[in-house]
Amino acid sequence: MFLRSLPLLILALAAAPAASLEPLGAAQIVEAVTGATTSGINAYGNPYTVEIREGGTTWGIAGFSDEYEDTGTWWLEGDRFCRRWTTWLEGQTACFDVFIAGGKITWVDAATGDARVEDYTPPQ
Repeated sequence: MFLRSLPLLILALAAAPAASLEPLGAAQIVEAVTGATTSGINAYGNPYTVEIREGGTTWGIAGFSDEYEDTGTWWLEGDRFCRRWTTWLEGQTACFDVFIAGGKITWVDAATGDARVEDYTPPQ
């Protein structure tokens, strides 16, 4: 499944001079995402921002007038980042391999191999 997204992943990481095709390990994920913010455009064409908070919680806001808000949880399963929203994405659990390079975070879905690239603001 991972190989299906490899071309997209290579394109996403190509801009970063020190990019690696290896996903982050568990300790690297925790350091990189705890307190980080990600943003992008969802499948409905709405902009969104997600805060990945300490203690395993997430908060997100979406829409052109910030009309959609949700909370969720995150955790690790081995070297994968997992998350579940309360209402977004039907509250389904998903786990991801994580790649960070050049101000972007790439989430590769462990179940489908699909990759999603978002803007990434590291923890402050």
